[in-house]
Amino acid sequence: MTARARRAAVVALALGTSCAGPPWFMGSPLDARPSIPPTRKNLSYKGERAAAAAARARGQTILELRALLVLDELERLEPDSRDRLATLLELRAVELHALGRAIPESRDLERLARLAPARGAGFLGERALAARAAGDAWLAVGASQEARAAYQRAGELGASDLGYRVRALAGQAPPETTTLAEMRAAIEALPLRAVPPVALAYVRHGGGDRATLARALAAARQEKQDGLVVRIGDALRGPPEPERAGGDADGGAPEIGDTGLADAAVFAKAAPMDATPVDLAPPPPVPVDLEAWVLGGVTVSARLLPLVSAHPEVLEDVPRALGWVDLLLGEDETSPEILELAALVFGRAARFGGTERMLMELAYATPDRADGLARGAAVWERLGRTREACAQWMRAAKWRDDAEDPTWRIAISCARRDPGAGDWREIRGYVLSRARPERRSAVAATLDAD
Repeated sequence: MTARARRAAVVALALGTSCAGPPWFMGSPLDARPSIPPTRKNLSYKGERAAAAAARARGQTILELRALLVLDELERLEPDSRDRLATLLELRAVELHALGRAIPESRDLERLARLAPARGAGFLGERALAARAAGDAWLAVGASQEARAAYQRAGELGASDLGYRVRALAGQAPPETTTLAEMRAAIEALPLRAVPPVALAYVRHGGGDRATLARALAAARQEKQDGLVVRIGDALRGPPEPERAGGDADGGAPEIGDTGLADAAVFAKAAPMDATPVDLAPPPPVPVDLEAWVLGGVTVSARLLPLVSAHPEVLEDVPRALGWVDLLLGEDETSPEILELAALVFGRAARFGGTERMLMELAYATPDRADGLARGAAVWERLGRTREACAQWMRAAKWRDDAEDPTWRIAISCARRDPGAGDWREIRGYVLSRARPERRSAVAATLDAD
């Protein structure tokens, strides 16, 4: 079984769905009918050229870029169109970087380098960092094959700090010669999914930095490593002590067996991939010509997502919203924010098969699966589908399987309201059986509170 098939099986089992095949492949509808009908017919290369020219004349950069990308796939770009596509890819990569979307950013930069090798050489540092960050993003969701390819590309481009990433990808603990400073650097930079082996070594070697231990604890909890949770908790409760065995005085973090290109100044060292992306500028009021404004940028995400957050009423025009979703998914099919919005819009269009598929992909694309499942439950609630929401809350709580998780209370409450979704008494009994004896009464009181 391939890694991709194993991931599909895990996600499908977790969500209790009848869908066969990986959720990120959209070709197998549940009822033999497409859940997401095609919104655009396939044009000839001449039609795509005409579409690109017309979109550029209207200032619809998004549609122009889409047509040019099709022409590139068809190997029908003319010299002027090739230069134009390279320019738009450069602009989009900059915007994707600001959005924290490393996977499509790296993809755009590599396409740019293929279309215009001289320009690509000028972005060598940015390409290296984007490929490394894309590897982190894939590693965060357990996509080992994709992460390995991204790290390999980053190494070929001269990226640094790859040694501990490659070891984490293989699930290997740090070598015994690794210093505490190096382990701190790894725990800070790696996605939470890959942190536990390093965290265990850090605690064993007497690591005591509070911020490092706090991140290690979050990783152990996310990955449900209860023994590591206890060890890190003990270390946090103990008195702060100077670190031993290689801790450095100024808190610096040397390389871990790597040499290579230093981080480019234009791209400062990125936050961990599971951190919340930096907030962009507050969205403007709803533009008078909303459609022209959305299509006039180089990404739909940068303009539309903040606007939807501030003005959700812009999604009330469902056909228009479906068109936006089509563009968003073409722009970045790995973004949890886009997948969540797509699920909501498909549900409002009564395409609940599409909603289910998007929520499956959302769970896969979210580093903390329990959080992804909970976001899906909230989408079902917004759609008024209380039975589906209740089932999803139960899956989210069961994924984390922590008696202290407040999601259990939500699951029990919805089961009380809708007995058909599950037996709340049985769920309550299960949770209490998982609680520590000294905490059982307090957990019961929480579960029974109004």
